Amino acid sequence: TPREKFQAQLQRRFVSIIEVTLRPNGEFVKAILLKESGIPGFDNAALDAFGESRLYPHPPQEMLQDDGLIHIKYAFTVFHDPRAVVRQ
Repeated sequence: TPREKFQAQLQRRFVSIIEVTLRPNGEFVKAILLKESGIPGFDNAALDAFGESRLYPHPPQEMLQDDGLIHIKYAFTVFHDPRAVVRQ
């Protein structure tokens, strides 16, 4: 295997995409996972981070949707490169 191909296989990008739903006053309603990263702990940490806050002051009212709630989508990305922890 050429070195470049081997190195490309080591580098990985993990992305979690979640949707956070808020009431118009900023009160947290729920967070749902739209796309799994492949690392359950990472996905759960992203969901839990929003749920723990419970209230988000001054949410953007222009984002209010027909259901009377604010829906915000977030993507969390982790770049994994094991070479970064190995001395060369």
